[in-house]
Amino acid sequence: MLDFRSIETFLWVVKLGSFRGAAARLNTTQPAISQRIAQLEREMGVKLLNRDHRVASPTPSGRQMMVYAEKLIGLRAQMMAEIGDRSAMRGVMRLGVAETIVHTWLPRLVKSVNQIYPNLSLEIEVDITPNLTARLLAQEIELAFVVGPLSASGVHNRVLADYPIGFLASPSLGLGKGPVTPAELARFPIITFPRKTKPYEVVREVFDRPELPPIRLD
Repeated sequence: MLDFRSIETFLWVVKLGSFRGAAARLNTTQPAISQRIAQLEREMGVKLLNRDHRVASPTPSGRQMMVYAEKLIGLRAQMMAEIGDRSAMRGVMRLGVAETIVHTWLPRLVKSVNQIYPNLSLEIEVDITPNLTARLLAQEIELAFVVGPLSASGVHNRVLADYPIGFLASPSLGLGKGPVTPAELARFPIITFPRKTKPYEVVREVFDRPELPPIRLD
């Protein structure tokens, strides 16, 4: 009889491409992972994984299995969230957070999570969006709050907030109180977000015009 543990194990082996990675993710041993997969293949009556060169990849039947396995695990999570006792939810959720969110609504989120799921621990990593994206795709974190949507396959995006971008200047620059043009701003070095982040690219695009002098972004 199929059980969720074997199905979840199969999903992680495929996602991480190895029995070792799945064992580390599920906090068990490689022999235990191998046993679960072997049991699942016996019950299904087909080979689900290719194990060539230490890389585990799904067979054609395994790819079909992935579709149903993801639905089953997703429905289980939805069922537990809707019906189960939230106080009984235990474990650790690894969360990646961009600095912009750390300084705005993250404290309120942590407070709400602690109230709703008192036995759930959060491991929070603060970094720039490109680094958090890489960690999310490598399955090193489960959830990421980043600036800008991610276009990678298998990632579900949800818009949570909008952040307007403005420019602040010292009165000593003499820019006046009225509207300031990009040409006037381009005369000064601009301190902005780290390179390769979405806000950095937005600011750079503002000054990426042939009629403007080269801009210095720090």
